[in-house]
Amino acid sequence: MDIKSNQSDKPSTLYEEKKCQVIDDKDSAKENSNKESAQKIMEGEVLQEEKQNLVDTENAEFIESLADKSCSKKTALRDDCGDICCTLPTPFQPRDKDTLQQTKVTIKRKNKTITRAVQGNWFDDFPWLTLCTTRKNVFCFFCRDAAKKKLLMLSKNAELAFSKNGFSNWKKAINRFKTHENSSAHKEAESNIRRLQSGAMAVNEQIDKKEKEDQKKRRLALSCQLSSLKFLLRQGLAVRGHSESEGHLIQLLKLRAEDNPTILSWIEKGRYISPEIVNEQISLIGLEILRSVLDDVRQAKWFSIMADETMDVAYKEQLVVCVRWVDDSFNIHEDMLGLFEIHS
Repeated sequence: MDIKSNQSDKPSTLYEEKKCQVIDDKDSAKENSNKESAQKIMEGEVLQEEKQNLVDTENAEFIESLADKSCSKKTALRDDCGDICCTLPTPFQPRDKDTLQQTKVTIKRKNKTITRAVQGNWFDDFPWLTLCTTRKNVFCFFCRDAAKKKLLMLSKNAELAFSKNGFSNWKKAINRFKTHENSSAHKEAESNIRRLQSGAMAVNEQIDKKEKEDQKKRRLALSCQLSSLKFLLRQGLAVRGHSESEGHLIQLLKLRAEDNPTILSWIEKGRYISPEIVNEQISLIGLEILRSVLDDVRQAKWFSIMADETMDVAYKEQLVVCVRWVDDSFNIHEDMLGLFEIHS
């Protein structure tokens, strides 16, 4: 009996041991799963925090880039500020904190708030800076004034942030100021404005003025030549003589040069007194006279055309065409329209 009872107790003991082992395994598995879940949750929180910080940083940079690109719509509509800050003949550079704090820009992040504004020492380091209290931006005094007066002729890469729109990206202010100060557009604008303030003319203005003066002199000389040529044609005199310098046109221009010395330099250059150009001028004068005659004929009520053919000394047939017309006062006019060679 005792032997049988001991044998029957062994399976139950093994069963209890296996049951306890299964329970321990479940507890350990549950504990491991809880640890893994806690670790995942922690990793998720860290990742979420990193994402939030990244979003905050990107938002801050985006806001600063917007501030650097352009002004607000209200400011963009007011290109010309009429306040004292933008009408002074010198840069407006206030040093009081109340005025400088009007340019304050606040950027909120998750852990902190960043506030930036114009600093008074900027005006000492960059004396060309000028503040606009209406727009709450800074400008380059020389570039803005040169852009308004259209004095930037050589430099085409003028920065709109310093000449028209205004600059307000205070985070990158120092670097942008140094870059702008060394730009060719800023140097040209400063040079032209200082020259204008001193009363001297810029190089391009001197060139334009000289060119306009020379153009006026050449037009006057050409007008004198055409009037002299019309006189010779009217009187039926030869334009050229045995030599170019002894021709009637040159001698008449030299005579008129006593009253206008500009004509003498015009003759010495000899641009429009060559035989080819003088013949072209004569042709143009003839066409202008012909247009005038035809205008009178068109307005006349009665007119007739006469044509006659004759042979010249070279045995060439020439056709003469004339027009006979009556004006409103019943005066009879006869004008020759041209002499044309007839080819056989």
